[in-house]
Amino acid sequence: MESVSGDSALVEQARENLKYQLYTYANSAIMNVSTERVNTWWDNALTAVTYISGALAVITAAAWIALTVVPEKKKEEV
Repeated sequence: MESVSGDSALVEQARENLKYQLYTYANSAIMNVSTERVNTWWDNALTAVTYISGALAVITAAAWIALTVVPEKKKEEV
């Protein structure tokens, strides 16, 4: 252990070898992993609640316009 720790040529060679291994790992096909989106039941439920609440908000806004704004304009015209 003591004779190896003082050998600068061995340390330099080990660094170079590690550099080549990391370069090969980074550029190999192992990094070309594709992922696939998987929806859980609660993710689907949350999406459904989001769309339903958005639709209800649009319906509520349309009903408010039809029931309050339009009759007020008709009263002003008369």
